[in-house]
Amino acid sequence: MKKFYDLIIQKFILILICSILCISAISIFTIHQRILPKINQLAKNHINTQVSDINLWFQFNREIIRQFATRFTNEELTEENHEEILHLLTQYKNDSNIQYESLGYITLSGNKYLTDLSEFNVSDRSYFKELQDSQKDVVISDVIASKSNEEQIVLIVSKVYDKDKNVKGYISAALKTEYISNLITNIAKDFHVYITNSNGNVVLGDTKVVADGTRYEKNLISNPNWTYVLEIPSSYYMNTILETIALITIVTVLIILITLLLVQKIVTEFVSPLQRLETVMSKAKDGLLEKSNETTNIKEFYTLNFSYNTMIDEIHQLLEEVKEKEHQRNEADNRAMYAQIKPHFLYNTLETIQAMAFDHDDEDVEQAIHDLAVFFRIGLSDNRQIITLEEEIMHVKSYLNIQKLRYHDILNDEWDIDNSLLKRPFLKFTLQPLVENAIYHGVKLLNKSSTVHIRVYAEDDAIAIDVCNAYHEIDQEHICQINEALKKADIPDNNLGYGLFNVNARIKHQYGNEYGVILSAENHIFKSYMTQPGEIK
Repeated sequence: MKKFYDLIIQKFILILICSILCISAISIFTIHQRILPKINQLAKNHINTQVSDINLWFQFNREIIRQFATRFTNEELTEENHEEILHLLTQYKNDSNIQYESLGYITLSGNKYLTDLSEFNVSDRSYFKELQDSQKDVVISDVIASKSNEEQIVLIVSKVYDKDKNVKGYISAALKTEYISNLITNIAKDFHVYITNSNGNVVLGDTKVVADGTRYEKNLISNPNWTYVLEIPSSYYMNTILETIALITIVTVLIILITLLLVQKIVTEFVSPLQRLETVMSKAKDGLLEKSNETTNIKEFYTLNFSYNTMIDEIHQLLEEVKEKEHQRNEADNRAMYAQIKPHFLYNTLETIQAMAFDHDDEDVEQAIHDLAVFFRIGLSDNRQIITLEEEIMHVKSYLNIQKLRYHDILNDEWDIDNSLLKRPFLKFTLQPLVENAIYHGVKLLNKSSTVHIRVYAEDDAIAIDVCNAYHEIDQEHICQINEALKKADIPDNNLGYGLFNVNARIKHQYGNEYGVILSAENHIFKSYMTQPGEIK
């Protein structure tokens, strides 16, 4: 297998030399054999393109003015209302994207009023006579000098008809010839291009005379009085051929020589950073996660090197996170192991005590033992982590019944349950710690009759549970600190709120960080809000 360096060097030089030689040979052959026959076609194509652009320019502006003239069907184009008409023309001129030198209107008697506030009679002008004597709706004038600033302009004059299709006046637009002048002069310096009128006089363009050469002409459809003329001196042909041959020869030789001298250096600079990065990456394959210290001015290699170093940092971070999660999981497993007991012996003992309470007709003790048995049966009967929401609620209700025996004068519970959720999967032993927290940090401290409200409802596709209780006073800053720790799924080293943090961590580890427990307190009501997806993952 060839190295990247050798592959680039060989193919690059080979392709470059072959390409240069082929281009040189084809270019010289084409110049000698075909350039002269093709020059006529190129010139004609150029004229067609230029004339087409000029025609389109005239047609576009002529149609714009013709359409604009229709706006004055209901207006009187007379001397008496010239201020009103000029106001409309000035407004259109300001709103238009076309840079008009001026706009104006002409009465039937030949009086012309312009937006620059000048006025004069044009009854002796050729374009006015042409409008009166022909059936044309729009007439384009010859190049004339502007009355206001002596700039060369072209007038586009359109008839204005009344509702009965009778001519009532004319709208005039003065366009600068700058666009056409730039169009006909923006070609090779050795060409001569100009436009003549019907009398053969040059109206726009180059006025130099070509002694010998080729002359091309084409009439403008949009303005039949104008003819586009292109003259190419014969010296241009030979000079172009000789210059092209000499240029191709010199460039070909120089490119080959320079390429042979520089390509090795360029490729070396290109490949070396990649080779050094490849060495570092090969170590990573063997487990040695080292960063690359490569510095280069090549953007692509810099990006690749930066991405590799970022990946190494992320791998180290992920490894640390894996270690931390593994440590947390081991601690959780250890705590679970400590919490496990042999349930069968416990059940048998509880059943024996319950039977003894029944024999002595002690209903309170019998009910307490029953609730405790249900509590332990759901919590410890098997190794299932996922039970139904209904089982979890039974588990919590048994716990509450036991607590009521102790706080029977102050503890009440109220449930609001969406029964459609009861059969959905639920992470075991996550609701009871929230209820226990409400009793020991709320009801117990109030030392008066209080109710724990438990609401179970659907929130989007998830199961949401609110555990609310009244409180006397609370530190809002402390709640914010607890919520920050809950968002991170941290478990404090001390025993303060261990059950709450443990529940939150178990939910996030099981389902992801979008679920868990959040605390809030408002209007002397403390709320623990818990969400679970209600599905097995």
